[in-house]
Amino acid sequence: MNDQIKNDSTDTLAMIIEGVFGFFGLLGVGWMYVGDIGKGILIMLGMWVFIAVESIVGVLTGGLAMCLFAPIHIVIVIFSAIKLRDHVRQTGAQGSIGIVAVVGILFFVLCCVSIFLGFSSIVALFSNFGIN
Repeated sequence: MNDQIKNDSTDTLAMIIEGVFGFFGLLGVGWMYVGDIGKGILIMLGMWVFIAVESIVGVLTGGLAMCLFAPIHIVIVIFSAIKLRDHVRQTGAQGSIGIVAVVGILFFVLCCVSIFLGFSSIVALFSNFGIN
């Protein structure tokens, strides 16, 4: 009985992790959480490619394509979360929150570095035009 309860909480937590991280562009973290690191990385890279295509097409169409891509993005995240829940229920996989913490910290550091580089680029651009 305790094993069933533990699996139920693992599949729910994995689904929540996959959904929340997926909406922020880190689809695949839930798969990593249950120990399927390779599949999680492939899903994450695939999502990044989709986001890049989504962004380029969105800019080229003046944002009109986002009316199509935003719902597709949401459906992909929900689909992955449900597939992950089913996978955990079938295999009885157990989660490790450590991998979620590592990915979260790396993502935070990457965001901070990106913001710093973005502001540095803006400052350098303005200084080239003599604007202080």
